[in-house]
Order: sequence, then C-alpha cells, then structure tokens
Amino acid sequence: MATTSEDIQFFINNERVGRTTIVGPQPNMDFFHQLKEHLKGECIVTFQIGDRKVDNKVILNKTLFKVESNFVPFDIDSYVSEEKKRVRKEQETAHFFDQSIDVYFIPAKTLLDSVSTFPSFNRAKLVEDPQGQRFFVSHRWYSYEHPDPEGKQLAMIKDHARNHPDAFYWIDFSCLPQPPRNVADEEYFRRMLPKIATIQSDCSTIVIMDGEYSNRMWCYMEHFMGIIFSQSEAKYPRGIEYFGSGARATMVDKVQTLEEPPWNLLKVTNSSDIPGIKYNYRFMTNLVRFQLFDRFAELIQSMPGHEIYPGLLYPQSAFGIQYTKTLEKLRALFIEFGGDPQYFYSENSLLWLAERISWSIFPDNYKVEQFNFSKYLFFSEDTAGWIALLLAIIKILNKGNAQIINLRELYARIILLSLFR
Repeated sequence: MATTSEDIQFFINNERVGRTTIVGPQPNMDFFHQLKEHLKGECIVTFQIGDRKVDNKVILNKTLFKVESNFVPFDIDSYVSEEKKRVRKEQETAHFFDQSIDVYFIPAKTLLDSVSTFPSFNRAKLVEDPQGQRFFVSHRWYSYEHPDPEGKQLAMIKDHARNHPDAFYWIDFSCLPQPPRNVADEEYFRRMLPKIATIQSDCSTIVIMDGEYSNRMWCYMEHFMGIIFSQSEAKYPRGIEYFGSGARATMVDKVQTLEEPPWNLLKVTNSSDIPGIKYNYRFMTNLVRFQLFDRFAELIQSMPGHEIYPGLLYPQSAFGIQYTKTLEKLRALFIEFGGDPQYFYSENSLLWLAERISWSIFPDNYKVEQFNFSKYLFFSEDTAGWIALLLAIIKILNKGNAQIINLRELYARIILLSLFR
C-alpha cells in the first residue's frame, strides 16, 4: 500500500505541517514510500537564509518527521506590498499599459502600393487597432526630415509584406503625425509617444540594422524590447526578424543578463525623450526577472513533497533576487556541463543541469553547512523546515546504503536552489 499524504506526519517546532485540504490529485508520495523503512535517525542540519544562521534538529521515524528550528520567518507580506506599489508606480511613470488602443497601423497592401518611400501619416489609409498579425518596425532615421528618403528601408519591408499580405505594420513616420502638426495631431502624437513600448508589446518586431542603428537610443531600446517580447506567447506568436547588416546576436545576451545600456554613448535627437525611455527600461527589466523565477519554481516543484510542505510562494519575491549575480553562477554551471546558452531559459533547463551535476563530483565538494538561501525565496517556516528535512534525509541515508535511491540529483537541485540570491 502506497504512502499517502495522510500517512506522513511532519512537525516544525511541534506544529503539524500539511493539514490543509488538497483539492484535486493527491501528491505523489512515492519518494517517502520507497525510503520509509530507512528513514530512522536524527541529525543537525545547519544553513543560512539571508544573513541568518538556521540550526535544525531533524528526527526521522519512518513517516514521522520532526524539525526543531530557530528560524525566524521573513515578513514577506509587507515586502510584497511595497514591491507592488513600486512596480505600479514604475508602470505609471513609464506610461506602460497592458492594452494599447487608438493605435494606427498601416496595412501590408498600402505598403506594397507605395512607390518611392514610406507614406506620410494619413488616417484614411491606416487601420485603427486592427485584428490580425502585427509587426513593429524598428529602424534608424536617415535624415531629420525623413527616415528613408531613398526608399531603401521601404524595399525591405515590401519584401516582408509580400509574404504577409494580411498583416499590419507600425512604422513611426507613417503611423504617427509628423511636423507640422495641427492641434489634434499634436495631442495624438504626445499621447502615443510614451506608449511605444506598449504598442511594441502587441507585435512581432522587425529590426532594420545598419552601422549606426545600435548607437541610437530609441533603436537600442526597441531592439532590447523586441527580444523581451519575442520570448512571450500570444494568439499571434511574437518574434524578432532582422534586415540589413550589423551586430545583432549580442543583444540577446544583453537582455538575458539585463546589462545596463550604455546611456552616455547612445544618441537621441530629443533629449526630452530620455526619461521616458529609461523608465520603460526599468519597468520591463523588472518583468524579465520572472524568467529566472520560473526556473526557481521548476526546481522547487521537482522536490519530493513540495505539494504540501513549501507554503505559499509569492512571485513578487523574485524582485529580491540579485539577478545578475544569480545568473552568472547558474549560466556558468550550465555552460560548464555542456549546455547550449540559448537554451538556458528553456523549460526544465536547470533540471537538466541538476541531472548532470549529480553524475559529477561537484556535489561532494559542496557541504550542507555552506548553503545560503535567499530570504526572498525561503521566507516561510514551512519551506525552511522542508529543506532541512530533505537535507537530513540525504545526510542520514548517505551514512548507510547510498544506493537505496539516487539522492545525488536531489542534492544537486538543492545546490542550484542555493545559488538564487
């Protein structure tokens, strides 16, 4: 008879954990069932959470587990509340909204009918908030008066439009009124300019590269945003395509590592645009942090018993991670064990890494007492006790027959969890 969640009794400081009603499929307790006859003994497990040393006395008696811990939970609720306020303020300051409305796009047919260069703004030839595939065109203006006086960029976009005859394109010169503007056009222009990142978020991005493209602040950030948005899912899958020539591959790495743009080196025609561009960068890069948090969630959900022991996880706590430092450690290991960097953010990438670490001598060189977990991710008493329980099982069983079950991969996963700082 398999062990069930009711058979398992888990106490932290004499308080029973896991009494909540579980709706839906019951958790898979095979791990504990296989080890039940061997889960006997006690040990001390010591690690750090944030700057606090946590001492745990763990007692195992088949399906009765007790942890006596000096851990003091981190007040995540107040932290999350403040983070929500901060991100909301960033969103408002960046003028970034979840939906873009009253946005004009130029149909592919209109572009194909254009003879010499991009057509000027003309509401009669544009479509407001169209349904269908959309492309945001990121390009450098070749002159102050006109972005494409010789029609070189138009020729590239027409090649694209021939393969997407039902699509719609957002091109700043054609979709925003240009000087001289009447009062209504000026009001529309001022309202739309801060929403460019919002507009781009609903589109795939086309980048027209040349030697100066990456030196322009608007272009740099549109390229940056295009890669962020291309990693999302939507009814019409978003991607990023390139025309022209110039450095493009390095931007993927800049986005994934959240490298700070070289603001002082980037050129912009109107300096008044700089604050808005920077605000959008701050807001969007905060959202990118959730990509790393997704990898953390995959790891923690791969642990035995996670369904009843870890307590609540607040996604907002991902903002507490020192993103760059965590990423440097994880990516370095990923590459060291033969992973292709482009798959680092793919599903189960760190589970793949844990499997390979478990085959190596790396876990043997990493001592339990050296673990230091982020207080933003292990803030609850339940989660701290649960990790102490798993580490105790590993320590106690490794004193006996280590071949009972492969605990090395479980240990490798805990090692990876400790790298999220």
